[in-house]
Amino acid sequence: MTGNIRSKADLTEVRIEALTGLRLHRLDSRNAAYAKGTTSEGWRFAIGIERFAVDDARLEISTLPKKQGDGSGPLTCTLPFDKFRNKLDAADFRSDSSTGLHGKAPNWRFSKNGQVVHIDLYATKPLDRGGIECIEHISVVID
Repeated sequence: MTGNIRSKADLTEVRIEALTGLRLHRLDSRNAAYAKGTTSEGWRFAIGIERFAVDDARLEISTLPKKQGDGSGPLTCTLPFDKFRNKLDAADFRSDSSTGLHGKAPNWRFSKNGQVVHIDLYATKPLDRGGIECIEHISVVID
């Protein structure tokens, strides 16, 4: 979906609804519109557009993983980062990472032609013990 957001004109409720098939609901307390739900895999998500200023609209996608088993196991993976990163790399996005604090997974920033994609990650369990990096939040900004 992020590949279909190429200009500020794409950051509208109508466009995001067309791309996702979801109906966005306006939030009166902020200049924003969101949809939320649960995937067939059982993890929750929120997707929407938030306006911070006249020229600053952002596509925001958040995920909330579920615990495996009885709730004491490791987190499930919402969206595997490696697959998403491979798609962005194949589309010639430049990437930069910042190291996560206190053992958290790193955050990434991808950019191309004025489009900036910020990605926050979480690990299903410590990476040195076989955990994998998964997407927690994506923010798409058009400069």
